[in-house]
Amino acid sequence: MKECPVAAIRKIENRPFWTVSCESCMRCMNFCPQKAIQTSHGLLALTFVLYSIIISLVYSYVFQNLAIHPLFRFILSNLIFFLVLLLLYRLQHTGLKNRFLAAIIGHTSLTWYKFWGRYRSVADKVWKKG
Repeated sequence: MKECPVAAIRKIENRPFWTVSCESCMRCMNFCPQKAIQTSHGLLALTFVLYSIIISLVYSYVFQNLAIHPLFRFILSNLIFFLVLLLLYRLQHTGLKNRFLAAIIGHTSLTWYKFWGRYRSVADKVWKKG
C-alpha cells in the first residue's frame, strides 16, 4: 500500500481495496512482498466468451430481419459488453469471499504463474538523475 504513487489503496477490514483513483500502473502488484496481488485475466476472457455468445444470439434472433443502423449496432454491442463485464466483475468480487472460488480466480491470473513474471522498473531516483 505504501508503494502506490497515487495512494489509491485503502485498508478495510484488514484487506486492501483499490479506489477509483487507481491508475492501473501495477506498481502494487510488482512490489508486493508476498506476491499476493494478481490481475484478473480469466475475467476478461470469460467476458469476451459470454459477450460473443450473447451478441450473436441478439443479432441472430432479435434483429434477424431488421435493417439496423451501424451506429445503433455499435452502441448496442458496447452496452452489452460493458453490462456483461459489470455483471461478471460483481460476481467475481462476491466469489472472492469464498476461499475455494478465490483460489480458482487466482489461478486464472497469468501473474500467478512464474513464466509471466513481474516487472520492476528502474527506481525513479536512478532514471531522473540523467
